[in-house]
Amino acid sequence: MALLDTNTIIYYIFQKRPNVIQRVKAYERSGRKYIMHPICYYEIVRWVLGRQDLRERRRAMRTIRKFIDERCVWVEIDGEVAQKAAYVWNQLRKSNELIEDADLFIA
Repeated sequence: MALLDTNTIIYYIFQKRPNVIQRVKAYERSGRKYIMHPICYYEIVRWVLGRQDLRERRRAMRTIRKFIDERCVWVEIDGEVAQKAAYVWNQLRKSNELIEDADLFIA
């Protein structure tokens, strides 16, 4: 399974970027599912809520839910994930290469 990041999902579903569509479809032909991370989902919903038109937001949420239901399995954030994120943060801190906390949990 592969984890799609937030931008890839947005580029694939909403912005229809050809290079992203090609990569996603190639992966899907293998029959494997994607991993949906709760933080990615949060970021996608936040992006959808930023749309101006209420109908557009509702349509976008239906599209996202359909994509997730058909092509994804959820990963959970538990103590082990939090601990790994903390270790990664510590390594990045030592090399002065910190990233956003949300990205640590996704990584």
